[in-house]
Amino acid sequence: MMNCGALEESAARALGDLGAFVNVSEHNSVPCFYTCEISTSLTGFTVSMVRRRNLAIESGCHNLDKSPIFHIGAVNFLKAIRVLVACPTLTDAQFSFSYMAYCEEYIVPPMSENLLSEVFTLLKSSPSLSCFHVTNLTANASLHCKHLQTLVCRNPRLETLRVSADGPNFLVLAKAIAVCLSRNTVLKSFTLHMSPYGYELNQISLEMLLSPFTSSSPNEANANLKELALYFQYPDGYCVDAIACSVDAIANLMCRNTTLKKLDLRFSKLRSSLKDRKSSWREICRALEVNRSLEELSCPCEVAALRELLVPFVPNRYGRQPNTTLSTLRLFLSIKDHGGWIQAIVNDPGVVLRDLASALQSNTSLKHVQCIYECDGNGAYMDDVKYINDKKLCQAELQIQEILRLMIDNELRVNTSLETLIVGHWTLRRVGTKWQTCYRGPCLREAQTKEYIVKVQSISLFQ
Repeated sequence: MMNCGALEESAARALGDLGAFVNVSEHNSVPCFYTCEISTSLTGFTVSMVRRRNLAIESGCHNLDKSPIFHIGAVNFLKAIRVLVACPTLTDAQFSFSYMAYCEEYIVPPMSENLLSEVFTLLKSSPSLSCFHVTNLTANASLHCKHLQTLVCRNPRLETLRVSADGPNFLVLAKAIAVCLSRNTVLKSFTLHMSPYGYELNQISLEMLLSPFTSSSPNEANANLKELALYFQYPDGYCVDAIACSVDAIANLMCRNTTLKKLDLRFSKLRSSLKDRKSSWREICRALEVNRSLEELSCPCEVAALRELLVPFVPNRYGRQPNTTLSTLRLFLSIKDHGGWIQAIVNDPGVVLRDLASALQSNTSLKHVQCIYECDGNGAYMDDVKYINDKKLCQAELQIQEILRLMIDNELRVNTSLETLIVGHWTLRRVGTKWQTCYRGPCLREAQTKEYIVKVQSISLFQ
């Protein structure tokens, strides 16, 4: 049986230690910015902190130190939130709802609506919070999103919201997020990570989620939201028609939205599941032809549909290029089935890079183009050890190098807008009137033979 007195004493001590860690006055000599992660636990809540010297959260190399995990009792939870909110340089907060906290046998009761309301009311008063991330948003999604509105509508400093969720409640979650975003006046960036169960992620639910970005009625909501990222992990055996309908919903977003500048799409299993790939990609193509706001697009692409996807960026027979707004295009090309995409380059370079080269020869607007090859459609790359032990894959790297060299001598000599081209591990960068190449793949590492090192490095700069 737990000693309640000892638990209370320990929780009180943790609260004091938390306050000391975020005491900015003790670190006047070094600029300090804080990231916090709050999670439900068996005995209350846990809080962990990272102290950074750089404002950008991505700058992990600038982390000064990391706090121990502070175990905060339920009775002291709001006090801990007040300590965090009082910190003038707390810029990033993550709230994680643990499944265990919803089990009756544990000490912590379910997160009540009153407690949620008080937590978000306190967070909205933070003078520095610019990024908020809520994870494991499964149970009571509508309740949680209801109180997220407190932040999204009333904290003028908040710029970024990230939501991670899974489970069988996507329709409920989509409705709740749509309501939340329909009242957004402060966010500049929104990211949703979702692993839908069953067949709930369909055109209806996705269009509901995206409705705040496609409404034709005049509204100030989301006028400042310029970045949207959707990461969907489809379960095995997912309905092909449902995935195709999801593509249609995305195409509708591209056609109707006039404010988004950056769209990042990661739909796993999209390529291998579509029966009629070209018809689905044709909708995306048409959407890109009419879109006049997007400047950066990241999306998965079926190799067979690459030529079609590039049509909006090539002048038509009348000499008019349909899309001249997009400047950054990032394509995720799957190499599922052990190097299928690489093999396509080795066997028939025209399938991939020649289509890309042809488009770039006449394109006048793209500045940055990246073709990333993956294993699973979610950004996972092939294991480097397997990569360097596969002679065909390493040979393919040299094939890519040769194709890029030919592109520099031909198509890229005509192009005047492109600044960087990344294909797999290869990067071409325009430096003045020359193209500089850089290789960052496993075939040049110590485990590879010296022969490859000499061959690749021998033409590290193309005239």
